[in-house]
Parts: sequence; C-alpha cells; structure tokens
Amino acid sequence: MLMPRFNLAALSAYPNPQRVAHLAIDVQPRYVMNELDRGIADHISLSVAPRCAARGISTYWIYNTCAGAALHSAVKPSHADSIFKKDEPSAMTAKPLVQKLESRRTEWLLVSGFTFTDCITDTILMGIDMGYRVTLLQDATDYDDAFKEGLELLVRRGAVIQSSDATLSAFECR
Repeated sequence: MLMPRFNLAALSAYPNPQRVAHLAIDVQPRYVMNELDRGIADHISLSVAPRCAARGISTYWIYNTCAGAALHSAVKPSHADSIFKKDEPSAMTAKPLVQKLESRRTEWLLVSGFTFTDCITDTILMGIDMGYRVTLLQDATDYDDAFKEGLELLVRRGAVIQSSDATLSAFECR
C-alpha cells in the first residue's frame, strides 16, 4: 500500500504515557463486516489496547449510538479502559470523553478503529483543531488505497501515520 510520507522524528516527541490516550473508534458489529475487519478488531482488542495498557496509556472505546450500543464481540475492554458514546462522526464531540482527556491533561491521541472516511478522519481533524497531537495507527484502522487522499490531508494537517508497533515501541525506553 502506498502511504504518504510522515515525520519519524515525531516519535521522539511523544510525552509521558500518562498524557497519551488511545481512542478505539466504532469497533461495532455494524462496521466489522468481513474477515479483514475482524482481523483489525482483534488486533485493536487483543494487541494494541493491552500494549497501550502495559505502557501506561489509557484506551477509550468510543461507539456510535446510530450503529447500536454494542461493541463488537472481539472487544475485550480491560478494567482500566473507559467506554464512551458519540452521536456525531467525530469522537471529539462526546463531551464526557473530552472532559476525561482534559482532566488527564492529555496531549497526544493514538487513533484506531473503523470508518476512516468519516469517523476516524473527523476525529483526527477535530482533535488537531482542539490542540492535540495525533497519530493514526495505520495497521489498526480500516481503510484502503482509495483513501490515500484522506491520509495525505491528515499528514498535511499535522497527523502522524504509522504502525502500532512503531508507535508503541517509542514508549519502551522510557
């Protein structure tokens, strides 16, 4: 897959893990429609979220109320995870989520999940507009080559695009 360029130097800029939040967006039955999607849902739930927790990074599961209230059966939130609902495409419109991010003095968002063209992109752009630094975890997000322009827009706006392995390994030496 052809990926837009991004700045690897951003890895050294990650703050204390307590100031980082992982947003897992719309991991719901309505959006997990095939084996590839199931693989992404499993990766988020069984790999990304636990690796975040091991590094002191909180995972916030955000679900779209229009798609039903249930998270996908692959999702296994830990006791430390929080679950939030949203009524708009951007997770950043969920006031309880924003209040939690503010109370934890969050600086950086790691974003994964479903519906890249709507919910993921809107969350990232609104997060950047609100002053957060944002990394899209490319291997934990549903999209394909047709969305290259969307990725390029996110990079132009300041988002970092990289794998969860590259992102989370930046916290191993702290």
